[in-house]
Amino acid sequence: MGLTLTDLKAGISWWLSDDKWPHDFHNTVYYELYDLRRNGLSDDWWGKTVDRLWDWRAIRPYTKAEIKERGLQFLTDLQRMYLDIRAQTKDEPVFLNFMWDQIRGLYEVLAKIKAANTPVFPSKLGHFIFPKLFIVMDHKATGTEDYEVFWRSMHKAWNSFDEREEAKKILSEEIVKHSAKTVHKQYPFEIKIIELCNIGKKQINAHQTTSKDGQALPLILAVRQYPREKGLTIERLNEDFSCEHCRFSIKTLKEMAEIGGGKEMFSTFKRLDNLMNIYEVNIESGYVVMRRSTGKFTRELSINALIQVHNLVHSGEIDLDPHEIDDLKIDGKKETWQWGNYIASLLRHLECQKIV
Repeated sequence: MGLTLTDLKAGISWWLSDDKWPHDFHNTVYYELYDLRRNGLSDDWWGKTVDRLWDWRAIRPYTKAEIKERGLQFLTDLQRMYLDIRAQTKDEPVFLNFMWDQIRGLYEVLAKIKAANTPVFPSKLGHFIFPKLFIVMDHKATGTEDYEVFWRSMHKAWNSFDEREEAKKILSEEIVKHSAKTVHKQYPFEIKIIELCNIGKKQINAHQTTSKDGQALPLILAVRQYPREKGLTIERLNEDFSCEHCRFSIKTLKEMAEIGGGKEMFSTFKRLDNLMNIYEVNIESGYVVMRRSTGKFTRELSINALIQVHNLVHSGEIDLDPHEIDDLKIDGKKETWQWGNYIASLLRHLECQKIV
């Protein structure tokens, strides 16, 4: 993937539109990271870094205490590798001055701390240690892929990016607009521009995915717009909605329901021996209610919102992860599911997954 100013600007626009992301593009954070690291990777550094990893949503499903304990087992190795990499340059280690094989060992140790299956945890932790070496990957913002392949490709892309100085100027101006501090002298412009370009490209492609033969597949929306008084519109459920890529359909939901259906049971996301089912599907009001075998019910969950979650999983914008679903905003509004485990369980049962 190449880097473009169009993607950068789209990434900046998305970043500024989300209140969860600091509008100074982490300028203040870099002051904190470099200051915290000044005495090396100490026990104190690790404790405060675990807090930041929690804030950056990189720890789940573990607790802070669990990650802190696991990390302490590797802290001596991390400190040694940190000093080895620092010794290879007179100044702060920079992305373009290193090759992947020089940081591979550190990345692998970072991944072991969480036994991570995705690059989210090791990339964020690596970025906290060396902001100019590790590119952050995030399920929501950038999407995830094989980190080594991605890092190597971005190394090549930055080398061939003719507009890098203009990109730095654009980002620097945005930081100045929103930061109470001057731009940090070690601000990782290359890394942040790459991150923003990937965010921008993902947003530009947000409403399409790709089939196996390379053809664009539009996301499947299941709502119809009906006229309302004074020119407003409301959403009504498309009762004929049926996904061509998995078993998800309105008909299937109704057939699975305890009321009026066959009470089809399926396992909860975390434990296969815990069962649950759809209790009711109310088409007229547009909601579904589920319950566990213990008898606990969910509240009324919007079917339209459920379908949009299904779409986001298919497009790869989110993983089939209960925590990500709990944090989702649907149509700009946080759904506050508190039932992400139930939603993820249902979608997994219906074979919903990223379309490759």
